[in-house]
Amino acid sequence: MMRGATAAGPTLRTLRPRSPISGLYRFTLMAAVFSAFLFSPALLYVLGINYAGQGGNPLEKIHVATVLGLVALGLSVLVTGKMRFIGLSPRTFFSLIALIAFATVQLLILGRPASGLLVTFLTPILLLYLVTTIPADLFRFLRCAIMVLLIANSFTGLAEFVFGIKLLPHVAGAIEIRGDGRALGLVGHPLTAAFLAGIALVHLVVSGAMAGFRRMALPEIALHALALLAFGGRLALLATLSILIVFVLCDRAALSRLPARQRVLMRATLVLGVVAGVLAASASGLADQVLTRFAEDGGSTATRWAALKLAFHLPPDALFFGLAPGPRADMLVAFDTPYGIEITWIGWLVDYGLFIALALLAVLVLILRACLRGGTRVHAYMPAYFLICISGAQGLGAKSLLLAWMVVLLLTLRPQPDHRSALRSAAMSGSRPGPAPRAQGAPAIAPHRQGATAHGQALRHRRAERRGH
Repeated sequence: MMRGATAAGPTLRTLRPRSPISGLYRFTLMAAVFSAFLFSPALLYVLGINYAGQGGNPLEKIHVATVLGLVALGLSVLVTGKMRFIGLSPRTFFSLIALIAFATVQLLILGRPASGLLVTFLTPILLLYLVTTIPADLFRFLRCAIMVLLIANSFTGLAEFVFGIKLLPHVAGAIEIRGDGRALGLVGHPLTAAFLAGIALVHLVVSGAMAGFRRMALPEIALHALALLAFGGRLALLATLSILIVFVLCDRAALSRLPARQRVLMRATLVLGVVAGVLAASASGLADQVLTRFAEDGGSTATRWAALKLAFHLPPDALFFGLAPGPRADMLVAFDTPYGIEITWIGWLVDYGLFIALALLAVLVLILRACLRGGTRVHAYMPAYFLICISGAQGLGAKSLLLAWMVVLLLTLRPQPDHRSALRSAAMSGSRPGPAPRAQGAPAIAPHRQGATAHGQALRHRRAERRGH
């Protein structure tokens, strides 16, 4: 076997290290990931692209991240000569594609637009494949860049709250919403910005508790906590608090490796942190905004009750095939929820019907399962936060990139093992330390050694079989 080949095919770097297509592939891959976060509906509205409004060019309805993901997938095949499956099994990938194809064909047969389904579910599948096959050096850059992006989102939200200005307009569809004082962050919407701040907070606390807090972790935690209040997302705030309370106070198995004194200290820190956060929020005026959101929710609670009532008033044929755009709009007006259905699962039923809804549920399960593969038990707190957030909002029930965000965040922000403790243990025992643990989601070993290692493993397997006979 040639040096640099793997079981899934030659790697990008070893096959054509100076190929222009190789560089274009790397650039397109990064562009696909970051455009999913940065090219929000608000930014597309500012650019004059009718992405979320009614009518217009069908090509405008497809997000740029979906297009770039398809291009990056094609370039990766051109560079390597075949599809590479490193952190994702071919069976999972093609099962996901088959489920999306089934849902898309059914929508086209019913004469309904499929752009929302493709953006919401095809984009995360493409990013799942691309990020799991990313070169190791590019993965390290992506991990750092995602952390910077989360910090920039929270910092932008706090700046918007302090100075009373907005980086982007607040839009719903093609309608600009005025009079909402909440910060919008980099993504141009208070709820999605709050989602990012909350998941950053969950990641920093959980990974810090298990592997030790980084030097700048505590300032980052404070930044995201204050930004979460500035964004005013009630569901994200409640989900974050619930997840952290369950982890720190209830998850004894996850914290069993820590000394008892450190567990007590962590719980005391959580209580003191909540008290300090409340005092800081009260002094800065953030608490008033949050309390106002809970006391005067602007009809948000009523829209969720309306979604539940709407589900019980669906015609029998709509229960299986969903509602066409016209009847759907009429029912939203009749139930006084004109901006959409605020519960993802009911949104699937109303928009797509039972058959497609079951297919999309299978897609969601397969994607989250693939992202959790190789992670630790603690890694499951981030998907739990995600599921809570989408259950009480439009989430995946409308054209959204939340699942694409979740794929990138799960693959890049999963808790990293601390190799320093392994080195210390090896030094004390006098044994030779093993190789440093790889970053989760990156290639298992360095690209230039993958082929040799795979070949050696095959030889050892054959020798073991001969000895067994």
